[in-house]
Order: sequence, then C-alpha cells, then structure tokens
Amino acid sequence: MEQRRRAALIIRPGAKSATRWPIILATGHYSLNHVTTSLVEAAHQTAARYQRDTSEFDASGLTPEWRNDFHAPMVAEADIRLGLTLREHQQLSINSTHLVIGEIIFAELPDHCLRDDGAICLETANSAALSGLDTYFRPSYCRAALLASRVALNSDPSFHCGQREESARSSMICRISSISCTAPVRSQSADQASQVLW
Repeated sequence: MEQRRRAALIIRPGAKSATRWPIILATGHYSLNHVTTSLVEAAHQTAARYQRDTSEFDASGLTPEWRNDFHAPMVAEADIRLGLTLREHQQLSINSTHLVIGEIIFAELPDHCLRDDGAICLETANSAALSGLDTYFRPSYCRAALLASRVALNSDPSFHCGQREESARSSMICRISSISCTAPVRSQSADQASQVLW
C-alpha cells in the first residue's frame, strides 16, 4: 500500500487569514514553497496586508507558476515546491488559529537538494529559516541522528556523532521552517486569477 505524505500548516488568526483561508477551502489546493536566502525580501513583503483583489505576486515581484489540474500557483523562483490537497482542517478554539493538514500530491526539487538517504538538505537548498515574524537565518547541517528511543545515547559505547541506523527511515519531507503558502484569488473584475501568498 502506498504511504501518503502529509504536511501540517498553521494559519494564524487575523484579517489576512479571514480573507485568504476561504480560498483554500473553495479550491481544495494550496502550495508550500521554500524561501531561499535570495527570496527573503520578496517573501517577507507577502506578509503585508493587501486588499483581497491585490496580487501579492505583483506586490512582491515573485512569479506565479501553474500546473495542470492544480488550482493554486507555485512560486517560480522557489527551488523546492510542494503541491497539496486539503485533507483536514480544525480551527483551534483557544485563539482561532487554523490547523491545516494537506496531502502532498507532488514535490518539485533539484537533485542537489537531496541527501543520499532521500531527506532534503536545507543547507544545500539555501533555504531560509524564520524566527518570530522578522528574523531570518541560514540553516546549517549539524548531524543526522538515530531514531529516538528510550535508550540513552550515552549508554551505547558504539554510537558516534553522525551515525544513522540502517533501519532508520527518513521522511521525504523534512521540517520546513520558512515557507510561503499560495492560493489563488479570483478577481471579480477579470477572468484571470490574481495570486495570494501567505
């Protein structure tokens, strides 16, 4: 049986989510795009609050890229792009944050961004990491760890930094700290869709 890959997304509450979230519900599609260090300024600009009919692609200078039968644009400048179908949504009562679970229906990334075990190397991909709302970092490789267990690492004298068990399975998708979520906005004044990034 084929294992389905899923990704979780948190959409914080506020005016922007109130106007953008219904688009994901209506189309059932969205994309996650890695922000690289060269895209930080443009990606950060997408956090501004725009009118519903304003294209954040136009405002940020990013380029939309479409796939057949997928109703959300990708960011053309992003090296790593994921196309997702909405599978589950929960609004958290504590602060109206949205928890979104999507099934990954396609992933696009260059071969040089993959490690030998199939995991994404954020350092090679030149991905940017975000801390808080406005502080960006370059991630750097530390080490590949063993699968977590109740056995303390210090109790295994044969363990060496960077060692991985053969049985350890790496996920196709790693933890992505800095992403843009895209969904189309249909303008009432034109047939052509304008795009919105989170």
